[in-house]
Amino acid sequence: MPYVRAERDWNFPRWFIEFVTSCAAGFIVYLILRTSKLSWEWIGACSGVSSYFGLKIMNTLYGVVTGKLKLTVRNGANHGN
Repeated sequence: MPYVRAERDWNFPRWFIEFVTSCAAGFIVYLILRTSKLSWEWIGACSGVSSYFGLKIMNTLYGVVTGKLKLTVRNGANHGN
C-alpha cells in the first residue's frame, strides 16, 4: 500500500523483499494454526492479517523465538522506590 499511496518511491528489490516476507509470514502462521483445531475461517483470517503485516510480524516472531522481544512488565509492588 505505501507504493500505491505514493508514500514510498518504487524500488523493486525492497518491494520483492516485502512480498517474500509477507508470503512467508502468512505461510508460517498458517502452519502454526493448522496444527491447532481452529476452523478454516479463523486460519484464513489470521493468515491474511499476518501476510498484510509481513515484515513487522516476521521481526516479532524472530524476537519471540530468540527471546529478544523486549516487553516491559511492571510489578504491582513499589519496593520502596
